[in-house]
Amino acid sequence: METKEIDVKFSDVTGHVFEFSDVRSLHEFLQNETVFWADQIERIDEEGSTLAKQNKHPFFNAVNTFRNACQAMDSWLPELANQSEDQLHQNVRGVNQQLQGLERNWLWSGDSAAHRFVEMQMGFGANAAHGFVEMALKKQLKIDSHEAFVGTLVGYEFSFQNSELLKRRNAEKAALSRLQRNLSKTTTSLIGEVEAFKSDFTNWESETRLRADRIYNAYKKLGERKHRQHDKAFQKKLHDWGQSIADLESTYEEKLRLEKPAMYWKNAADKYRGQGRVWAGILLVLLLAGLSALSVFFLQWVAGKELGLTLNSLQGITIFGTFGAVFAYLIRVVSRLAFSSFHLMRDAEEREQLTYLYLSLTKEAEMNKESRDLVLQALFSRTDSGLLSGDSSPTMPNASDALRVLSRTRSQQ
Repeated sequence: METKEIDVKFSDVTGHVFEFSDVRSLHEFLQNETVFWADQIERIDEEGSTLAKQNKHPFFNAVNTFRNACQAMDSWLPELANQSEDQLHQNVRGVNQQLQGLERNWLWSGDSAAHRFVEMQMGFGANAAHGFVEMALKKQLKIDSHEAFVGTLVGYEFSFQNSELLKRRNAEKAALSRLQRNLSKTTTSLIGEVEAFKSDFTNWESETRLRADRIYNAYKKLGERKHRQHDKAFQKKLHDWGQSIADLESTYEEKLRLEKPAMYWKNAADKYRGQGRVWAGILLVLLLAGLSALSVFFLQWVAGKELGLTLNSLQGITIFGTFGAVFAYLIRVVSRLAFSSFHLMRDAEEREQLTYLYLSLTKEAEMNKESRDLVLQALFSRTDSGLLSGDSSPTMPNASDALRVLSRTRSQQ
């Protein structure tokens, strides 16, 4: 591109004048401004707040002016070498006319306020950007919204950033920053200690819960074991009590059943005792009478007195033998009756004792079937009176045999 001198002059809102004497520098400047403001608009559309996207400050419309000027120059720059001075001045004049009016709606991208202006637009929208421009660039106060107040406040700080007030504020801000850092360190340390305490407490709680669960489970198992033992012991006691009640009921039933037989055997023993004494008395009388008669007859016979009955004759021998046989028979019969009565008395007494012994053993311990059958047979078997000899009936267990068996059973238990 050939360098030709031109005269183009325009300014921004701050009053900064830009003069260009050659086409190449002007074209490069216009391209730079176009790229900068186009990038800022794109960034606002992507990252800006809702207010920033809805409404943009008029300064951002300057990008269209620069883009149109660049396009106009791109249309005739390739033919710059073949253009005459008149054609060049005419084309430059057209570009210069397009750039007029920027002093009201454009802020140079290289200005120190440009980036702060873009930040106000991006964060708070067009009202904040307008408030910033009014305060920072025009030194005017115009507040009609909260966003405008924010922009005005930022513009004030930007305008008076080297004043004593801002220096004091910056010093206080630095002091507050130091306090904040110290507080942050202290807070971080405290948080660390709290976290460590929480971790220790959590570990202690877990261990305590685990230990408590183990103790609880141990006591639970021990309690269940004791409960089972107590339940088993109670069931055994209950079974023993039930068995004792059953034994008592059985004993009572046996008592009721055997009470009358025992009374019968007692009465029978008393009866046979009386009969035995009567027969013993008769036997004694017979013996005394017989001995008295025999002694009188013997004494008279020895003295040689005359007796009406002699033993020298057949008649005397017959009469004497008959009386002797009758006397002997009476003695034998009465003695058998006496001995039979005493025998029956003793048997009745043994049966009575056997009945009570059987009841006591039934209460104290169980009897086997063999002993029970033997006792019942002895109690209710036929009684041998002793009057008949040579009896060939089957031998039944008597009361003495049953007493021996019961005594042996008691000694074994």
